[in-house]
Amino acid sequence: MLSKNAKLLFSTHPGIFFPAPPPLRIGLTSFFYMIPAIASLLNNHYEIYLWTIVTTASFFSDYIMIQKYSYWHIADRIISKSTIAYKISLALYQQLFVSTFLTVFLILAPSIVYLFKAQRAKTRDEWNKNWLKWHTYSSTAATAIIILEKLIKENQPNLS
Repeated sequence: MLSKNAKLLFSTHPGIFFPAPPPLRIGLTSFFYMIPAIASLLNNHYEIYLWTIVTTASFFSDYIMIQKYSYWHIADRIISKSTIAYKISLALYQQLFVSTFLTVFLILAPSIVYLFKAQRAKTRDEWNKNWLKWHTYSSTAATAIIILEKLIKENQPNLS
């Protein structure tokens, strides 16, 4: 059983639980994270597995278990933050500083804004709008960064 503090910290919407299931489009936006998974194949990384896990956790947390306190919410938060940390550390290791900058400012910052707006929503429509933005924006930005990393690597001079 989750403690009261854990419920408030990790639930999708700590203040309001809606009586009806969310619209299907909320569940479908979780699958937007498969777009960066497919794009990650450009770089021959194992990121496809990471993005597939993000997709699964997001779908179960944000759609299937949305009206319940669940460990899926905790997993979703940990996995999404770990993915961002991985992207930043990988970009720093590969000295792709543009990618690091973009990961922080195109994924992390705006995504946090939409997440907090959704968590503080007063109505179901307001929550839906911000949650759709959160999933759409973060998955699109992640895909763009993966493609940019590929272009940067291809255009770097080979010093070996």
